[in-house]
Amino acid sequence: MMLQSTTVNFDVQVTLKDQGDRWEAYIEPPGMTVYGATEDAVKIRVDEALEFFTRHFRDDPDGVMKLRQYLDAHGVPNVVTEGNEARPMRLRRPVSLLMGVA
Repeated sequence: MMLQSTTVNFDVQVTLKDQGDRWEAYIEPPGMTVYGATEDAVKIRVDEALEFFTRHFRDDPDGVMKLRQYLDAHGVPNVVTEGNEARPMRLRRPVSLLMGVA
């Protein structure tokens, strides 16, 4: 039996800041801020925060619809693709990192 798979694709913007004693990352959407002792640590926390955010939708039978409603309400472009492969729902998240302003 072939399972129908659904993938939701959208981009997030991550802004990294070196605060001296820690690193800070602001993630939009969903509007979360995470912290880490180093730049690498805060990048790991970004992935953990996005996993936490998406798990709510992934575990809900109406999750695709609810995630799209959330993204649409916040003006976040998104694309849903459906296929016939059995694979877990993953969100692609290309990230642009502004490393400094001169």
